[in-house]
Amino acid sequence: YSSAASDVYKRQILNSISDDLRSRIVSISAESSIKTSLNLEDGVTVAFGDSSDVEVKEAVINSLLNEYEGKISYINVRVPTRPTYRMLEGE
Repeated sequence: YSSAASDVYKRQILNSISDDLRSRIVSISAESSIKTSLNLEDGVTVAFGDSSDVEVKEAVINSLLNEYEGKISYINVRVPTRPTYRMLEGE
């Protein structure tokens, strides 16, 4: 993959998510269109995937962050109907 393609994937995600979620992103990485990850200011890594189903993915992210505030380290919403997540060690 090329860095130009990576930039396109990043822009697609950033342009499609809400200002609220965008404001919490510290960095974003995109190995490919389906391997896009968001690193949030609270240390949570989100495996976001491609730019499809953004509203559903964002709703799942917000729900999990609210439910497990300060206790979650990883969220995978690549398939938003079957999200997975990982708690911090000791939680």
